[in-house]
Amino acid sequence: MYTVEKVEVVINNFQVHNLLKDAAGRGIQHYTILPVLAGAGVHGVVEAEGLLDLGYSFLIFLLDASRFEALKEVVTPYLKAQGGIMTHHQVQVDYPPNLT
Repeated sequence: MYTVEKVEVVINNFQVHNLLKDAAGRGIQHYTILPVLAGAGVHGVVEAEGLLDLGYSFLIFLLDASRFEALKEVVTPYLKAQGGIMTHHQVQVDYPPNLT
């Protein structure tokens, strides 16, 4: 088993492209993007209708622990400007990660 940092970010869809571009500029290029279809937070419960998403994306990054601060520096200005949330924690993966 290998330990890596898993970072989850929920942000407005219109921010995704620029955030990923900024992250790539710091050498962070491994991610998954999922649409947000429902959620509950400080603004209450919201749900998408039909196949439409809520205008937010859920980004998942797996990275070496030494890269977390670089990603945090990229993500934080987006969260401060438009809201959203970022969580991170260590996870175990079954394969040797190629996260450089």
